[in-house]
Amino acid sequence: MLDQVIQVFLSDWSRTDTVRLLIELTPLFFPVVVWGVIPRLRKNGQALLILFSLFTGFHALFSSYELVLLSAETASRLAWPVSPFAVKLGFFHAAAGAGILLCLLMGKTDWAKGLLAAMALYAASSAVIHLFEAFAHNRIGPAHLGPTLMHDILFVFLAFWVLRKARGRGRAIYYVPQ
Repeated sequence: MLDQVIQVFLSDWSRTDTVRLLIELTPLFFPVVVWGVIPRLRKNGQALLILFSLFTGFHALFSSYELVLLSAETASRLAWPVSPFAVKLGFFHAAAGAGILLCLLMGKTDWAKGLLAAMALYAASSAVIHLFEAFAHNRIGPAHLGPTLMHDILFVFLAFWVLRKARGRGRAIYYVPQ
């Protein structure tokens, strides 16, 4: 099993997968780098939350474009059968992306925290499904072990780290906004 996973990254990995990996990881790390490089922003966890939410929202809208308007190509790239599932998933991505951007526009960072937590839980379940598909159904390939899985796993850790950095003193990571 491990030799098959290594083989995926040595021989099955293509230039397209590398570009996909850059597209998936840039919205995760770019806001963190900007926040870390600018000393004035580093003092404020809310700035990190806003930057991360902004890039997460635009990434969700981009992925919804792929899933809704390019559903056949996306399904073949991910080794999915062509079905309405990709379109439904795309509408979820659109709703989450638009929702988090609207929260930022309205100045409701507490609501954005809730959406980030929900999106992190969704990404965690998505990662589990990709791992299950890869190992239980022997679909070991870049479609399940590639950029999408890497994004899902890293997003969970980064989202909760951002939520921790953005919380106020003496407050829980997420609380019910008023």
